[in-house]
Amino acid sequence: MKSALELAMEKADRLGGQKSGKLSGEQKEKIAKVRNIAEAKTAEVKIMMADKLKKMAATGASSEETEKTRREFMDQIEKIGRDAEREAEKIKGE
Repeated sequence: MKSALELAMEKADRLGGQKSGKLSGEQKEKIAKVRNIAEAKTAEVKIMMADKLKKMAATGASSEETEKTRREFMDQIEKIGRDAEREAEKIKGE
């Protein structure tokens, strides 16, 4: 299953190719940096989520509390993907 970030990046690639044609080397570098930062942030959130959910399971948290926490983390991951996509689109428009 692809993460929200991967889906957002694929969409940005598809849309970017249709809109602007070829990217300069500088644009490609900037976009790569944006993606690397987004991937690092996503990995960090996933680690925090796994740790938090593990602690919740150990303390006997309800399934509702666990699902709410999981959804909050997933929302963070989706936001990271959207922000990265938005930044990549801005770079492509330069």
